[in-house]
Amino acid sequence: PTATATMTPSICDTGSLTRYYWLKIGGSKGTDLTKNSRFPNSPNGADTLTSFEGPNSWGTKYGSRYVGYLAPAVTGNYTFWIASDDLSDLYLSIDSNPSNATRIAYVKDRTKVDEWDRKPNQKSTTIYLVAGQIYFIEALHKQDGGTANLSVAWQPPGGSRTVIGGQYLCPLPTITSIDSEPEVIDPLPSPPLP
Repeated sequence: PTATATMTPSICDTGSLTRYYWLKIGGSKGTDLTKNSRFPNSPNGADTLTSFEGPNSWGTKYGSRYVGYLAPAVTGNYTFWIASDDLSDLYLSIDSNPSNATRIAYVKDRTKVDEWDRKPNQKSTTIYLVAGQIYFIEALHKQDGGTANLSVAWQPPGGSRTVIGGQYLCPLPTITSIDSEPEVIDPLPSPPLP
């Protein structure tokens, strides 16, 4: 399969984030997803989310990649949190380039929906963001058995902690051509894992 796209947008059309998913992947480790031969280029499907929150109790034995850009409206210090069942990793770039993304928070096992403070590693350090700039953001989620959830929150300067809304999120640039099997979408390459 082949796909072409512009990697770095000069502007971003806010309102949504993309979730790609891979079905029939067992295991409870992140590498069960990232080392699967279908990841990242052959997901089973994708959906558009209007906030940084995935579906709850969606299924078992799957992996997801939530990916797009973050467009902060206020310059200042931000803190991020991630909650999920099962494990997850949250990455943020210093700019719009995915190769500059680093892991800023993670869940090693599981949390309840929007349970932000179960473990210290769910919370990022303070990160300085500039209004008008675009930042690549990504969350990887691996679900094995039981219930499932994933959500990402932030606390902007002078604000309170809340799930990141679509007005601050942009999908990846439009893929101009896809040559693949029906209902299979080719995402852009994932940044290297730390």
